[in-house]
Amino acid sequence: MGRIPIVFLLRMLAGCSSMLTTALPPPVDYQLDYPAVAVACAQGFSAGVRVLDFSTAAPFDRPEMVVVRPGGEVRFSGDFQWVEAPGRMLSEALERDLSAGTEFPLVFGADAPVAVPLELTGRVFRFAWERRGKNSQGVLKVEVSLLEAGPPLRVLFHRVYELRSPLRARSDSSLFAAGMSALAGRFSLELRRDLCAAASRDRKRHTRRRRNRRRRRPGSRPRHHRGRWSSQPAPNSANGPSGIPSGPV
Repeated sequence: MGRIPIVFLLRMLAGCSSMLTTALPPPVDYQLDYPAVAVACAQGFSAGVRVLDFSTAAPFDRPEMVVVRPGGEVRFSGDFQWVEAPGRMLSEALERDLSAGTEFPLVFGADAPVAVPLELTGRVFRFAWERRGKNSQGVLKVEVSLLEAGPPLRVLFHRVYELRSPLRARSDSSLFAAGMSALAGRFSLELRRDLCAAASRDRKRHTRRRRNRRRRRPGSRPRHHRGRWSSQPAPNSANGPSGIPSGPV
C-alpha cells in the first residue's frame, strides 16, 4: 500500500519537470504583402537610383508589433512580430516596385557596389496599430527624399506621407498585418506617382537651362528689359550694325 503514493508522487514530479523544460512556441512573424499597382509614367528620370534602407524612429525601430493606446501608452507584442524592422521592409518593397516601373532606368539596393547618381532615402516616424476608444486602426508616417549627388548636393524631391487605415471594431495581429500592408501599398503608389511628376519637372528645368545657354552669344551680356532677362549686344561691342565683327582686315 505504501508504494502507490510513492509512485504517484514520482509521476507528479516527472510531469512538473516536463512542464518546466517545454519550450515556448516561437513568435509568429508577418511581412508586408500587397499587390504592386503599376504607375503610368511616360518618362521618368534619366539616371539610376539607389534605394537606401529607411531608418525608423523609436519606439517603432524593432520587429515586435507595436500597439499605441490613448495617453501615449506603448505596448510591444511578445507573440507577434514583423520579419524585419519597418524601415527596411518598406525600402525593400519600394526597391521591388520601382524596379518593375519606368520611374528610373536602373534601381539598386543599399549594398550594391556601384556608383549611382541618385539616392532615395527615408525615415519612418510611425508604424503602429492605434487604439481609438473601442476601435483600432493602422498608422503609417514616412518622410522621403530623392537626392542628387553633388557637389552641390541637390534635393530633387521631398515629402512626408501620413496614412491611416479604416477603423476596425476588433483588433488582432492578422488585422494589424493586413492593415499595414494596405498602407504600405498606398504609400508605394503615391510615392511612385510623385516621383514621376518630379521627373517631369526636373526635365523641364533642364530644358529651360539648355535653351538659355543657347540664347547667349559670345560678346553679349544679359540685360533686364520689361521684367524679363534678355541677351542683347553690349553698347560698346566690337560688332558692327550687321552683327559681323568690325575692325582692321
